[in-house]
Amino acid sequence: MSELRTNRIIPRDGLVSGTNLGGGIIQVKMGVLTGAVEIQGNNAGGYLEISGLNVTITPTRSDSKIMIDAVVNVTANESNYHMGIEIRRGSTQLSGFAPTDGGFAVGNRTPSMSSFANISNAKMISVPVMGFDAPATTSAVTYKIYGSIESNRYLQVNGSDDSSNIYSVYRAISTIRAWEISG
Repeated sequence: MSELRTNRIIPRDGLVSGTNLGGGIIQVKMGVLTGAVEIQGNNAGGYLEISGLNVTITPTRSDSKIMIDAVVNVTANESNYHMGIEIRRGSTQLSGFAPTDGGFAVGNRTPSMSSFANISNAKMISVPVMGFDAPATTSAVTYKIYGSIESNRYLQVNGSDDSSNIYSVYRAISTIRAWEISG
């Protein structure tokens, strides 16, 4: 004799907001960058796309929210640099994180979703970054990672300036995930 026991059944499209149970995860997509990518800083403090570090998700509902998280492994070509990482929908900054949204841009400082300073070149650092978006569509949406580094410096993703071919020099991968959350 078979028996099925459950405390509750969650709909295929996740939990509806307002149920006091929170949103449900409908689907998750992941992008992985295994190769090394390098970008050069500029005088304007602008961001450049980290080519290949992206994820595409097609929301099943237009009222779904998308949570995006990433881990970007970076190093620079010299010591004592400052760097920023951000997530964008295509080339557009996420709402709430753009400089025009106010609140976190101060003076000439470049706003960033995640930023840090490195004290030693050839040292790889894992940079976590997370964002939330409401694309209001059921069409495919692509999220990309952008990086910024000081003028005349190079930011390398997944690589190291230490080119020694020995077991103690590691090579990393970077990932980005998009989670569709029921609205």
